[in-house]
Amino acid sequence: MQRCPGARWQLSDLPRRAMGANPVPLRALCRRVLPSVPEQVRCIRAYSGRMKYRHLHHAGNFADVHKHVTLLAALGALKRKEKGFLYFETHAGRGVYDLADSAAESRHGIGRLVGTECVAAPLRRYLVLLEQLRAARGGARLYPGSPWLAASELRAQDRAVFIESVPEEARALERALSAVGTARIRAEVGDGFEKLRSALPPSQGRALTLID
Repeated sequence: MQRCPGARWQLSDLPRRAMGANPVPLRALCRRVLPSVPEQVRCIRAYSGRMKYRHLHHAGNFADVHKHVTLLAALGALKRKEKGFLYFETHAGRGVYDLADSAAESRHGIGRLVGTECVAAPLRRYLVLLEQLRAARGGARLYPGSPWLAASELRAQDRAVFIESVPEEARALERALSAVGTARIRAEVGDGFEKLRSALPPSQGRALTLID
């Protein structure tokens, strides 16, 4: 595994028994890992400042499907309690994508899932939301990003903040979220890590953060 310059910690540095048959206690593991988190965040930010990544070329691929189904499962778990929560994204993207821009990758992701019968509730919910978006916007090639999916799942007591560093993408995100029609959502342009720091701890006492 290649280390990020300046980083002193990586997954392989953990004791072997941390992930073995007799794992170490979570508290002990956190004592080992957490002190390095600020350094890792600085490293990620240094690299992301030089990245020229646009998610539209990868929307709907296998990794996207896995991420979005997992997100819906996590949101579903939070919604088992009546108490509201904060949902926060540090790198939100544009909200809705045209799969014509990622046809090669999406064909092996969402393209293989559409039309199948799914047993797991998060998968079924994922496909329902996909069809809702396409029906509302009249586009068979449209694909929802994580902000659109999360915003569609919020209840009256929940809140969401979406941060995007690229102004053009942030404007597209605002347009996509306006169709969801809720005042509980805020989209901003800026540094997602800095804004996350100011948002925690949330007033709701519960939060789910997506850093992607």
